[in-house]
Formats: sequence, C-alpha cells, structure tokens
Amino acid sequence: MRLCRYSDKNPAAWGYLAQTVNLSAGLILLPILGRSLSAEEIGLWFVFNSVIGLAHLVDFGFQPTIVRNAAFVFSGASSFKKTGLPTAVVSHQKQSQQLLAELIASCRLIYRWVAGVSAVVLFGAGTAYISALVPEGMSSLNINIAWVLCALGGVVTISSNYMYALLHGINRYVVVSKNTVLSRGVMLIVAGIGLFTGCGLVGLGVAVALSGICARWAGNRALHQHRITRDAFHLSLAVDGRELSVTLWYNACRLGLVQFSTFLVQRCSVFIASSFVGLKAAAGYGVATTIILVLASFASVVAQLRMPRIVGLIVEGDTDSLKSVYLETLFLGLGSYFVGLIVLLATVVFGAGYFNVPLIPVWQLALLGVIYALEINHTIAANVIAASNSIPFVVPSVVSGLATVCLGFILVQEFEIFGLIIAQGLVQIAYNNWKWPLVVSRIYGLRWEDVFRFVAGRGKLYG
Repeated sequence: MRLCRYSDKNPAAWGYLAQTVNLSAGLILLPILGRSLSAEEIGLWFVFNSVIGLAHLVDFGFQPTIVRNAAFVFSGASSFKKTGLPTAVVSHQKQSQQLLAELIASCRLIYRWVAGVSAVVLFGAGTAYISALVPEGMSSLNINIAWVLCALGGVVTISSNYMYALLHGINRYVVVSKNTVLSRGVMLIVAGIGLFTGCGLVGLGVAVALSGICARWAGNRALHQHRITRDAFHLSLAVDGRELSVTLWYNACRLGLVQFSTFLVQRCSVFIASSFVGLKAAAGYGVATTIILVLASFASVVAQLRMPRIVGLIVEGDTDSLKSVYLETLFLGLGSYFVGLIVLLATVVFGAGYFNVPLIPVWQLALLGVIYALEINHTIAANVIAASNSIPFVVPSVVSGLATVCLGFILVQEFEIFGLIIAQGLVQIAYNNWKWPLVVSRIYGLRWEDVFRFVAGRGKLYG
C-alpha cells in the first residue's frame, strides 16, 4: 500500500508507528549527535529547534481550531459558531460539502499569512539571533547555511499544517500518520547520512529542508486522493474564505495564546540556559528536554486518535461514553509515557559517557519526567474542554507561561539548570496541574468510583 493512500485499517497502530518514527528521529539522532558534533554545535542545534518552535507559534491556534471544526462538519454540523457547539445539525449521511469547502478556502487564506509571517520570523529575527550566538573559532558560514536550510524546512512545514489538521479532523488519522512516517523517515535517514559523512550542522539543515518539502507534497497529495476532500477542495476555489476566517480567529487567537504560553513553559528555558549557563550546559539540558518531549508526544497519540470521537460524543450529548473515552485516554497515554520514561532513564544511566556533552543528573531528568506527566494529564483535560468550542484557560496559561520565564530567570542564576526545572514544576502545580482535570470531572460528573469502576471493568465504565 502506498504511504499517502487512505485506509481505515489499524489507526492506532499507524499512530504509534508515526510517533515511533518521531521518537527515532529525536532519540536515534542523539547518540550520533553526541559523537559527531561538538558540545557547542549540539547547543546550537537545540537553539535551531527552539527558534523553529517559536515560529510555529505564528500558527496561533488555527491548527487545533481547524481540527475541531472539521470534526464538527463530520459530526453533522451545518454551520460554524464562534463559540459553543453548533446549533443546527444534519444527519451524518448529509455532511455539507459547501461547509467543508468554506473551511478549506479559509484555511488556504489564513496559511498564506501564517507562512509569510513565519518566514519573516525565521529568516529575519532568527538569523540575527543565531549569528549573535556563534562562538569564536566556529565557521559562521557553515552555521548560517545550516540555519537557512532549517528555516526553509520550518516555513514549508508550517505552510502545510492546515492540510494535516483537515485530515485529522475528518478522522483520516491513518493518512496523517503515514505521511508523518514518510517525512520524518526522510529527515532521519538524510540527517544520519549527513552526520556520518561529516557534514555536521549543514547535513542536519538539508534533512530538515527535505523533510518539510516531503510533508508539504504528501499532505497536498492526500487531500486530493480522498474523494470528499478532493471535491471540497475544488469547490473551495470559488469560495471566499474571509468571513469564516473571522469566525475561526475568535477561538484560534485564544488557543494561540495558550500555545505561546506552552512554548514559554517548555521551550523558552533553552534560550535562558544558552544565555546564562552557556551552550555546553544548554546542550545537556536540550538532550534531556528532547527525550521528555518526545515521550510526551508519543503519549499524545492516544488523545489525537480520540479527538474526533470526543467531539462527536459532546455533540451527541453521550456523557457516559465520553467519560469512558476520557479515562481510556488518560490511562493509555500516561501508561505509555511512564514505560518509556523508565526505559530512557535506564538508558541514560548506562550510556551517559557516550556523549560529548555533559548530561543533567538522572534525578533531575526523573523530576522533569514527573513534571511533564502532570503536564500531559492537565493537557488532555484541557483538550476535552476545548472540544466543546470553549477556551476558559487562556488567562491562567498566559500567566503561568510568564511566571515560568520570570522564575526561571531568577532561579537559573542560583541553581543553574535545576532552577529552570523547578521553576516549571512549581508554577504548573500551583494551578494548571489540578484545575483543568477538576473542571472536566465537575462538568461530566466524573467521580473516583468511576475511575475504580473503569479499572475493574478493564477499560469499560459501564457494562
């Protein structure tokens, strides 16, 4: 079967395979990076990734908003609303091609601007920042070439995000997963060849650029291969997407602020580390956060697979089934995360001497793992809340992000990398870690006995 072809078979298996390739791209490269690059080059590589992650924020919440609204269309909605559930619903057999065409037209319009702004961020501010970080004795030309290639891959990838959001929202997660396997596999293979042949950061830049081009090509091909999206895409060429763009912006801007806050919590610490404790220490911390973020991404597959189903259950008002899906998502997501965390902690214990860069102590890595487990728990709860087209966690997220950065600036000067870790943990446990799981429990009447009944029923809450 060709990679970009639609198939309903084994969505979970393909989802985990896609994240395994993501896991491989992040983790298999780590020991190769550790032997092929200097500590300063490794530090720059993690700064590259953080700057590209910053540029992804230009998306500003449109991607999850598109997923949710595409899921509304395929749950029977006949109109979009700025907030709340759709008021008019048609039968599932009469899904509105016109509505989907309006959504696609709006997506194309929005992402022209998104890609343009991200290009300015990466090639403008990003280039200036990277140039200022280059240590004496390193080749500025090679580093700038590597960065331009990475920036190109970032812009192309960002421009294709709406394609995968549409496919995800209409429950074509298998296609999304196959294309992820393809693009990330290209990145892993090309990066490995580049590092083994001594191309260094330039080889990594070529890998990122080719991966982005591959993702764009595969996403466009997938949209045109499936009959529903192909017909809607052609219909969208005659549709003005500006009016719907305003509707989408209402909640997208709120999710964008949440994503920006998440970036501050999870990624801004790399900038702080590189500025206050040097590129070598930032490289060690970058390795640790890469490991944890990859595991968290792997755990998120469960939530991603179930999001269209969750939206459908909310539209239908099936609270009992929704509680079962929510608990299943938590157990599978956190369970897979902790299994991976234990394996990786053991790997770091026995393989720390392999790297050219000093890793953070294992106990700090374990603490970081627990902090991200709590993050996964409240993020899943927040996604369930957002599935009803309501975003009540904007202000707490922004406050938490800013507080994490400010506390990180203070503590890093006294405790170095450990200060960045405890800053994130203290701020999140003060509110977000417990608030949003509690909100979900209250909205849907979820009690402790439901959790025990779910476990006793081996994944079934009722019956």
